[in-house]
Amino acid sequence: MIIPFRKTSLHIHPLFPGLILFCLFTGHTGVLYTLFALFLHETGHLLFLMLFRKTPRQFSLTPFGALMEMPPEGTLSPLQAFFIALGGPLFSFLGCAFCLLGFRQAFLPLQFSLSFFRTNLLLFLFNLLPCLPLDGGRMLQAVLSRFLPGNSVQKALLSFSHLVSLGLVLLSVHSAMQGQYSFAPAFAGAYLMYAAGLEGKRSPLRYYSSLIGRRSENRLSYPVQQLAVSADTPLYALPPRLKEDCYHMLHIVGSDGMQLLGTLGDGDFCSLLMQDSQMTASDALKHVKKQRS
Repeated sequence: MIIPFRKTSLHIHPLFPGLILFCLFTGHTGVLYTLFALFLHETGHLLFLMLFRKTPRQFSLTPFGALMEMPPEGTLSPLQAFFIALGGPLFSFLGCAFCLLGFRQAFLPLQFSLSFFRTNLLLFLFNLLPCLPLDGGRMLQAVLSRFLPGNSVQKALLSFSHLVSLGLVLLSVHSAMQGQYSFAPAFAGAYLMYAAGLEGKRSPLRYYSSLIGRRSENRLSYPVQQLAVSADTPLYALPPRLKEDCYHMLHIVGSDGMQLLGTLGDGDFCSLLMQDSQMTASDALKHVKKQRS
C-alpha cells in the first residue's frame, strides 16, 4: 500500500501488518522490540531531515523495520549530510539511555529494558562502523568530501566496507573452528556486503546527481555540453557520456536520427534517472511534458 504525503510517499509492505498481529497474538515480543528499535533509529534521521527542511523521497514500513530513502545527495550540504546520518545512531543511543533510566526508576519491565537496550546498543555500534552505506560511513564521507573528490572518497569507503564485511564473516568461521558457534558476525557481514554492493551500483548515478546539484549554485561558471540521444536509449547508459564540468542539454531524436522530439536539461534528467534508471529517453521526455501540462 502506498500513501502519498506531500513530497514523500509512505510504503507499507503487505506483510508488515500481518507480522505485527502475529507477534501480538503469539507473544513473540522480541521481534516487536527489534522493529521498534529500527523505527526509532529511522525517526532520528527523519527529524534531522525536517530540521534542515528536507523531505525523504520514500518512507517504508517493512517486515525488516522502517526504511527511509534520503533526498538526492546533490541537495544536501556536507554538514547536513553529516547530521542527518548522525540522527540514527543518536536516537539508538537515546533508546539505550531510556532503558537504563526506566530500569533504575522501575517504570519499565525488566525484560523489555534488557531486550530493547540490547537491540538499540547493537544498532548503535553496528551503524557507527565507517562503512557505506552505514551511518558511520555516511558521516565519514561527509567530512572527507570537503577536502577530497567525492567520487574517490566513495570508492575508498566502499572498498573498505567489503573488507570489513569479509572480516566479519571470517570472524564467525574462526569462532566455529574454536567450537563457539556465533553466527551474528556472519549475518552482519553478509548484510554489509550486500548493501555495499547495491551502493556501488548506485554510486555513479548519485555521483552525477551530486555534481549537477552542486553546479546549480553558480550557473554561469560552466559551459554547456549538447548531446544527441536516440529515443530508445535507457537513462542509465547516459551518465558515462556526461562531462564533469559542464551543463548538459540532451536532445532526444527519433529512430531516423533526424526528427527532434524534445530536449532534457540537467535537472529533469537527474530527477528521472534517480526515479527509474531503466526509463528510455523518449519516455523521460513524455514524463516531463506530462508534468508540465
